[in-house]
Amino acid sequence: MTLTTLLMERAGTKGSLLRNLYKDFLLECLDIVDDTRVEKVYRIYTEVALLRREVSISIDQAGKNETEKLLKPPTY
Repeated sequence: MTLTTLLMERAGTKGSLLRNLYKDFLLECLDIVDDTRVEKVYRIYTEVALLRREVSISIDQAGKNETEKLLKPPTY
C-alpha cells in the first residue's frame, strides 16, 4: 500500500469512517421517517463511499506500478 493510500484510508481526518457512519445513520433514519429527501441523501452517501474507495485503490495501484495511467478520470 502506498503512503498516499495509507494516509487516505487509515489516517487523516477519518473521512471514510465518518462517511460510512453517517450513511448507516441515514439508513436507520429511513426506518423511522418516511422522507424521500433522506432516502436520496442516503443513496448519495452510499455512492460517494464506494467512489472514494475506488479512488484510493487507483492511487495505490498507480503507486505500486509507478504509472499515472491508472489515475485517469472516471467515465460516467
